[in-house]
Amino acid sequence: MISHFRSTHIRTSLRQLIN
Repeated sequence: MISHFRSTHIRTSLRQLIN
């Protein structure tokens, strides 16, 4: 569960950086 949450957080962070 935590791993999935962390993955989502990282993905969101990367998306924001790209934007």
